[in-house]
Amino acid sequence: IFPLVLSPAERAQNQFLGMKTDLYSAFEGDFTVAREIAFRKLEYFKERKANGELLTQFEEESYASLAIDRYLNSLGEEDTLKEEDIGEIIVVALIAALDTTSSILNWCIVHLATNPNAQEELYAEVSSNVASNRGVLTEECFSKSNSVYLNAVLRENHRITPAVGLNLAKENVTGEVKIHGETIPKQSMCLLDTRSIGMDPDIVPNPDKFDPTRWIDEDQVMRRKGTPAQVLDHPLYREPFSAGARKCPGSRVANYEAKVLLSQLVLDWKISFAEDGKVKSWRDVPYYNGLSVQPTVPELSFEKRQ
Repeated sequence: IFPLVLSPAERAQNQFLGMKTDLYSAFEGDFTVAREIAFRKLEYFKERKANGELLTQFEEESYASLAIDRYLNSLGEEDTLKEEDIGEIIVVALIAALDTTSSILNWCIVHLATNPNAQEELYAEVSSNVASNRGVLTEECFSKSNSVYLNAVLRENHRITPAVGLNLAKENVTGEVKIHGETIPKQSMCLLDTRSIGMDPDIVPNPDKFDPTRWIDEDQVMRRKGTPAQVLDHPLYREPFSAGARKCPGSRVANYEAKVLLSQLVLDWKISFAEDGKVKSWRDVPYYNGLSVQPTVPELSFEKRQ
């Protein structure tokens, strides 16, 4: 989607001339398939909700469930949304969450395969939690106190290889804007980038190194306070979902999917690259910047854990 948004030629042909380029046609086809799958899942969810078959409190308090409740409670009111509108909102959130989640998981696998010590540290935490919860992953395994290293792995992954490279692409259409002494002319395309600061060696020591402990080592956290590096611990930087009224509506889906899938993978398998020595760093892995930044994951080797 970013090539479509940022390319003047693509925008002109699709927006003003009504011409479907190869890039647009490919995007449209993929989105249509994703939309059909998401709607089937939504219909199944609505049926289960109507029959009182939602299994957990998490399902009952999910974005989809609450959106359906708001729709039902607003029936008869003026300017209420149609059921189809609610469905479209939920489906777009589901598609967006799935795409970003796949990027997060792919990059996490790359980092853990490249850093076996970090992988074993994560395995130790997950396996300990599972042993304390009847041998299975439960909601308790993902509490803040029980998933310290897991959260640090996801946070370090977000710093180095975020699912979305640019947080916002927006055109300044109303007039010029002055920010910190810099003038942004009218009709400028503004790209908000939060990744660069996390890769700045003046802010992050050895920024290319995948090191989850930089987020849980109290000495490192304290050293950042009162310095430009303290921005790394700002609530709006720690996660890719923003906050408040504009927080990503699919954040809970994406967050829990990533935690559950990554935990189960590491619990079941020891993951490495099939060709030893070929990939020494995440920088050796090619990637594609589409709706999300997707790595071309090299061939992997999975060794079953006992």
